[in-house]
Amino acid sequence: MDAVESFTERWTRIVDERDLDALAAILRDDVVLHSPVLHRPTEGRLAVGLLLSHVVEVLAPLRYTGAYDDGADGV
Repeated sequence: MDAVESFTERWTRIVDERDLDALAAILRDDVVLHSPVLHRPTEGRLAVGLLLSHVVEVLAPLRYTGAYDDGADGV
């Protein structure tokens, strides 16, 4: 299993379990979230973690059906 597959597997488990502490911990300090529903990127572990924790809560039960791999630049 490569790093992307490992990360994706961990991410899916964290979201499935709604483990919000683990959700923030898995993010890099310099994470940037580009979302089609936001006017500008969200930057930083704290801001992205907070936003994603709300998404997980609001959209529960959230189910992933696939992953996008942008190589070294993102998943």
